[in-house]
Amino acid sequence: MKKAFYMMAAAAIALSSCSSEETTDVAKSSNITFRSAVGFNTRGIEMTNANGYKMTKMTVSAFDESGAEFFKNYVFTENNGEFTSTEHPSWPNHGSLNFVAYSHSGGEWAGTAPVLKNDGATINAFSPKTQIGEQLDVVFAQGKGDKATNESSGLQLNFDHILSQIKIVAKHSSDTYTYKIKGIRIASVGGSANYEYKFAETNKHNWTAPAATNVVYQKEFDQPIDLSKDTPVDLTNKCNAGDKKGGAMLIPQTLSVWNGTDVAKNTTEFTNFSGKAYISLLIQVKRGATSIYPSGDTDGSKFGWAA
Repeated sequence: MKKAFYMMAAAAIALSSCSSEETTDVAKSSNITFRSAVGFNTRGIEMTNANGYKMTKMTVSAFDESGAEFFKNYVFTENNGEFTSTEHPSWPNHGSLNFVAYSHSGGEWAGTAPVLKNDGATINAFSPKTQIGEQLDVVFAQGKGDKATNESSGLQLNFDHILSQIKIVAKHSSDTYTYKIKGIRIASVGGSANYEYKFAETNKHNWTAPAATNVVYQKEFDQPIDLSKDTPVDLTNKCNAGDKKGGAMLIPQTLSVWNGTDVAKNTTEFTNFSGKAYISLLIQVKRGATSIYPSGDTDGSKFGWAA
């Protein structure tokens, strides 16, 4: 008697100023410092305020009340909750400053760097890294401050996440079958788009539609993951060093889901799946010592992709 088996993979998408001499009259002893807050209703490894996931540096540009650049792309690093710069910028004695900032998790920024402007920021042709475990959480913020209000306490910048975090969680509830997972795949999605930050607008984070939706993000694990009955396993965490919590960080986009019908194979570029997004798992299914999937597995060592 044939029995069906079911694999459930859940993907959670958290798509998910008057110019004068006074304005630039700086007090040399009053260095500009910042405090940060990162939203928790969010979307690499995600930056939050939790230990091990805190923001460690930010890049900031400042503009005076006329909109003129006060300083550009200064890097501020964190120490005991306070962000300071080796450039030691100082508050003007008079007038306020508008600050636009960004930060990201992981290593150095790859690709075209953000352009910070008085009214926001832009990124031209942003592309997430190809390896899921290397994808960055990217956040932006804007804030205004002045010497009288912020010299002693620093200015708090509240950052927003701009990417969509994809989580893939697998679970089985079978008393008959055993499951192992060797990899995950997110296929036929957009991999590059332009971003614009307009903090004064209602919809302040805007992305152009990706030109193509044939990008594949894939991770094969060094060792297969055994699923225990009724125990969910976050497979995207397994992409990160030390099982740090995180997920794929993708460009926010609207996609059509692949409906499961046959599509002409193109295993190199997946171009025939363009516009037909899907998530799949590299799995092995057994009933006792008998291989069930992939079919034709005679020695019980093979894995196959299933969507």
